[in-house]
Amino acid sequence: YQRRVREVSWWKDLFRIVFRIFDNVKTAGSASPEVKQKVQRKEWMTTTCNHALYAVVDVYTQHFSILSQLLPDLLLLIQWCVKQDSEQLAKSGMNCMENLVMGVGHDFQQSHWDKIIAAITDVYATTLPADLRHWKPSLDAAYDQVSVNSDTSTNYMEPDNTQLAVGRADRVHFQRLQIRSLVQIEIIQTIDNIIFYPTNSAKEDATNDPFQKINEEGKAVDTSPEGMFRYLNSEQLFTVV
Repeated sequence: YQRRVREVSWWKDLFRIVFRIFDNVKTAGSASPEVKQKVQRKEWMTTTCNHALYAVVDVYTQHFSILSQLLPDLLLLIQWCVKQDSEQLAKSGMNCMENLVMGVGHDFQQSHWDKIIAAITDVYATTLPADLRHWKPSLDAAYDQVSVNSDTSTNYMEPDNTQLAVGRADRVHFQRLQIRSLVQIEIIQTIDNIIFYPTNSAKEDATNDPFQKINEEGKAVDTSPEGMFRYLNSEQLFTVV
């Protein structure tokens, strides 16, 4: 029993150290306005952070019985990754969320499911590209300003610094909206995979031999794993819908 207690304590301490490393990087990135620091932070998010996130979730799912109390910390880490306006990191975050739920969802208690649903709802609301419905570039002239004279000839007018600055800001904002739109698709796909089990297409499902067997009458019977919907209550299902 004492050995078990020491093992649990060791794993928890290890994961707290790992989470602290991520926290330090997040704090350092937000407090460093220098361009070099921003570039380094972006590179870190698409390389080390991306790979480390998968490793952390993989180890967590293998030792869920010991580390179940750290689920809120792990979810906060995944949520942070999805919210970073990085398409690659956001996809990795949602993939990790799916791997986590599909790996140990059958061992979740209702309190665990409440935390999972709350995390998914949070990232969905936070990454919703609401501005896309009414957004338009502030200055089209910053990209291509053309005046037409009476002879129908065109003269290019060089945009000034203000127009260029606004143009760059527009591009950055549009890229952010584009990334958020893609993240929304990833979230919806993740929810679908969690609830109904991952599938690529109805056609592939129908011809997926490893998940079929032949009954006594010679007919194919689908034995593919079911999704997690049977572990969720009605309120939780309606929330994700």
